[in-house]
Formats: sequence, C-alpha cells, structure tokens
Amino acid sequence: MTRMTEEKFSVIMDAIASSSPAPGGGTAAALAGVMAAALVEMVANLTLGRKKYAAVQEEMAAIAGEARELRGVLIDLAAEDALAYEAVMDAYKLPKESSAEQARREEAVEKALHGAALVPLRTAKAALAVMEQAAVVATRGNKNALTDASVAQLLGSAAVRGALMNVTVNLLALTPQPTWAAAMDEQCQSIAARERELSR
Repeated sequence: MTRMTEEKFSVIMDAIASSSPAPGGGTAAALAGVMAAALVEMVANLTLGRKKYAAVQEEMAAIAGEARELRGVLIDLAAEDALAYEAVMDAYKLPKESSAEQARREEAVEKALHGAALVPLRTAKAALAVMEQAAVVATRGNKNALTDASVAQLLGSAAVRGALMNVTVNLLALTPQPTWAAAMDEQCQSIAARERELSR
C-alpha cells in the first residue's frame, strides 16, 4: 500500500485548502465519488474467489470493472470542475463598455455557466451510479466488508448532493433562464430523488 501522505494527495488537499476559489466544492464532491467507487471496487474484489459467494462471482466481477471505470471518470471530472469555474471567472472579466461588448460578454458567460453546470451534473450522474453499485455489494457482496460498502454509500451520497448543489448555483446565476437550464434542473430533480431512495 502506498503512503497516504504521498505528494500527489497532499498537493490536491493543499490546493483545495488554499485561498483560491478553485479547486473547490465541485472538485471535492468528485473526489468523494472517487473514494466511493474505490471502496465499491474493493468490496467486489473481496467477494471474488470466495466459495461462499460463488453465485455472485460474475456480478461482482462486472461491478469491479464498472467501479474502476467510474473512478477514472470521476478523477477526470474533479480536474474539469476547477477548469470550468475558471472559465466562468474569465467570462465575467470580459469588457462590457459598448453594447457589442456586453452582448459578447453575456454570450460568453452563458456558455461558461453551461459548462460549469454540466461538469457537476456529470459528477452527480457518475456518483449516483456508484451508489447503485454500493447498494448491490452491501447486500450481495462479502459481509465482512459491509462497513466499507456503507462508507461507499455515504461518500457517494455526499458526492451526488455536493455536485447537485454546484449545478444549482450555476443555474441560478443565469438571468434570464435559457431553455437548457430548465431541462438540466429536471435532471437534477430526478437524480436527487433517486439519491434519497438509495440513502434510506
């Protein structure tokens, strides 16, 4: 096992802890999802090769592979979230003296906010998928790792809720609301409803 204090982890935590607004909550939410996926993968791997769980070997192998993929997706989203926020800040800094400049700035801001809302929406979807997997390994996986599956569920819930909060913040910044914002909000409501079901 590699040391928890290795440089990469420390650098990421220092970046989040700094006075810079990015990386921030969106990145942290995605990282919570990464940890949740890693725990799901671990529980699945602890189930594989056990005679007691012979009936679920194929299912656990599939979950382990899917969790590994989601871990990679969420790692990428953690980095993308900070970049999306920076794009919003850059758009707000555009000049707005003339009517033409104002129009260009408004267009740039809407485009940047769309991107900044889309990234955490993707995070929420990926983290919800991890929660679905955590529910399976908690009920059908190695019982000796039940607490690990439970922690995966908690981290997945934090990832989903945190990501959805970031979507909402970006949507509320849009005045007036474009048509795509309403569609995105509907997706958020659906994800939130399923997260609540899985958290019971």
